[in-house]
Amino acid sequence: RVTRENRLRIVALSKSGKSVRAIAAEVGCAVTTVLRVIHAYRDEGRISDAARCARPRATNEFEDLMIIAAVVDEPFLSAGEIKRELGIPASEHTIRLRLREAGLSCINSNTRRSLTPEIRDVRLNFASEYSSWTAGQWQGVVFTNESTICCKWDKSKHSWRPLQNWNDPIYVRQLGASSHPFINVWTAVTYQGLGPIHRVEQGSLSPDDYIDIVDRVLMPFLLNGPFRDGSFLLQQDATPTYSSARVRNHLETHGIVQMPWPPKFEDLNPIRNAWALLKERLWRRRLSDPSPDNLWALIKKEWDKLRDMPNLVCTFYASLPDKMREVVANKGSLLTATEPFANGQPRKSRCRQARKEQKNLLLEDELENASSESDNAVDECNASMIESQLAVS
Repeated sequence: RVTRENRLRIVALSKSGKSVRAIAAEVGCAVTTVLRVIHAYRDEGRISDAARCARPRATNEFEDLMIIAAVVDEPFLSAGEIKRELGIPASEHTIRLRLREAGLSCINSNTRRSLTPEIRDVRLNFASEYSSWTAGQWQGVVFTNESTICCKWDKSKHSWRPLQNWNDPIYVRQLGASSHPFINVWTAVTYQGLGPIHRVEQGSLSPDDYIDIVDRVLMPFLLNGPFRDGSFLLQQDATPTYSSARVRNHLETHGIVQMPWPPKFEDLNPIRNAWALLKERLWRRRLSDPSPDNLWALIKKEWDKLRDMPNLVCTFYASLPDKMREVVANKGSLLTATEPFANGQPRKSRCRQARKEQKNLLLEDELENASSESDNAVDECNASMIESQLAVS
């Protein structure tokens, strides 16, 4: 495009009597461009570009309203599904633009399980009973939990919603329990931090397996660490393994007091937050050979790093009184996940932080691989020296 300054020069040179070719050579543009500028000034008195008609919108006003109505009725529709359902000839990109023009953003979908009225009543009664507990009282509780960890963690489901309505139930997906186990692990958490993590070898835990974990893993950890006097309450899930008569009798024999814990109460277990941190770190890793043994080695490595983080679970315990009151206020419904703006940090900043952490993880892997290769080289050198000495002797 010809700048306004050059247009004024062309007009001035034309008025001074210079030829079109001379003007084009002096200004440095094509002859046809000079003619177009001169004719525009003579015929219309115009220096700037002629007004252009904007490109017509690919959708009309009615179609725009239908696009918005589609996601209001079903927030989990993708742009392609909206296009097919409404029969709009516009592209998927255009549909996403119309949704953003309406103030909607496509964000990773928040999820929670659906609860029956009976389960809600049980949760409400429990939260009402313990709503007066202080954070200090909760520090006397040892939380335990078993989790299934897979090599892949699906975080791809998005929904269209206003940013200020992150936890609105309309935009929260209701999920059933997963039926795709890969490797099961068990752990415990105290107010002082994360406990040891244990791999469950044979699928899910049996009563005998759990008794063995209590004797060999849990009790040594508690009695040699946060509860040397043995004064604590043990929280367990209300599953057949933990609630079996064999397990109850074993705990009573050893003087371990259990805390009654209702079913479907995993959202109030601090270990849930620890599992989320662990799975997020695992999700950023890429296993070249995703075998159970390699996955377990990576889980153990990342868990040990989390255990070294100071004050990791203090906030979990401190928030339990507020969470109990929130369950009462919600009449037993599940608590929703953390909002996308945690601690005032925007989502873009968190994404940059995630990419930075992933680079650090890759750097750690390279350093470990280099260290192991160096150790192997030293071992080979030592072995060759020993062989040569034996040969001489």
